[in-house]
Amino acid sequence: MPDVPTLAELGVPGVNAGVWFGAVVKTGTPAAAVERLNDAIHQAMKDPEVVKRFADQGMQAFPSTPAQFGSFMQSEMTKWGPLVKASGASIE
Repeated sequence: MPDVPTLAELGVPGVNAGVWFGAVVKTGTPAAAVERLNDAIHQAMKDPEVVKRFADQGMQAFPSTPAQFGSFMQSEMTKWGPLVKASGASIE
């Protein structure tokens, strides 16, 4: 959409609002199960068909450890939580 200005062009610099997906498990899931699931997901993300399917949809995998993903999710909640609260949005 070449005629639509970016947020930076509209005077709102520094916004990084990409879409992401991840896998989570219930709190208290044994660490061994979490690691096993994480390893399986990492293996799947290396499969050429999976890589192609992601690429065909404009996506790219960024494998991480459970701790890294937890930190990322926390940073996203810190960044976007106040905006969601201020908007009055709710889950129905």
